[in-house]
Amino acid sequence: MISPTEAPRRAFTLLEVLLVVALIGVMTLVSLPQMIRSIRGNRLRAATRTLVMAGRYARSMALLRQEEMALIFDLDQAVLRVESRGRPALQRSPEDGDIVSANDTPRPGTNAPPPTPVNLRRSLDAVRIASVRVQEESEHREGIFVVPYETNGRCAPYEVRLEDDHGGRMVIRVDALSSPQTERET
Repeated sequence: MISPTEAPRRAFTLLEVLLVVALIGVMTLVSLPQMIRSIRGNRLRAATRTLVMAGRYARSMALLRQEEMALIFDLDQAVLRVESRGRPALQRSPEDGDIVSANDTPRPGTNAPPPTPVNLRRSLDAVRIASVRVQEESEHREGIFVVPYETNGRCAPYEVRLEDDHGGRMVIRVDALSSPQTERET
């Protein structure tokens, strides 16, 4: 039988530990530029998703509330907003057939709450709105630009170009039925 002092010892030598640390360092240096590019690309993709979702939200609110909505682009501040345009569709009152506005205060004795304003605001992080073009008009590169969404969910076709700080570009085209198409520009 082997005594405990004669048992073989199992451990890493200093040379083996240093070799593993060196390999990890080399792999990190090789993969670091790819990770940085991925993070930069994520910002542009996130801004694209934000813009698409803001358009869908404006369309949904216009349909649900039967009130015109506006998708507002602040090109100078890289901010998107969705706001009520204050033009509700006319509806008939179920009680007496009178035409009433969706913004009218409820009649005494009814439990209907007053309408709440719709406001959404999103800032784009490290991405700017390079331009907005509606239908065949010229591109707008500065200031505030509004795309109206009607009570039937339609909007004027528009195109938005986004750019990040490192030259990445994305184009979002939205048709009259509010269907977006995205494309990366090179």
